[in-house]
Amino acid sequence: MNRAHDLYCFYFGAQKGSDVPIVFLYHDQEVGDFLAKNIQDFLFERIIYDMVDIDYYQENNEAKSKEQLEDTLRTHSKYMKQVHIEIIRAVMQRTAELFDVLNLNGQVIAQVKGLLSEKEAQELINQYIAFEQAGQSFVYMGA
Repeated sequence: MNRAHDLYCFYFGAQKGSDVPIVFLYHDQEVGDFLAKNIQDFLFERIIYDMVDIDYYQENNEAKSKEQLEDTLRTHSKYMKQVHIEIIRAVMQRTAELFDVLNLNGQVIAQVKGLLSEKEAQELINQYIAFEQAGQSFVYMGA
């Protein structure tokens, strides 16, 4: 659950083999969005995106942010693929830097301090956990 009370859920109705998709269900809508094809890919994506803006919760404390990322990896690694763990550990070795945040027109609208840029994060996601249904919406409650 997020702060708005939206839910991250397993969607067994769309299971393919051993892959049970992770979906996002809005608390105030009758639709959900596919996020990842399984829990391993979902955890990888969430941690990668957490490294894009490490100051979001830590107020410019890179060491504390890295410590929390390491704690997250330690507690979640048993549910993750080894290749994903290795990629995350490699990114965690970087020194944080400022990255531009662009709007849809390519204009800089903000800067964030992170271990990788949003573009790099998206490239890793596309390379390691491409999911054809990612971002697709579906109705989960009838009117």
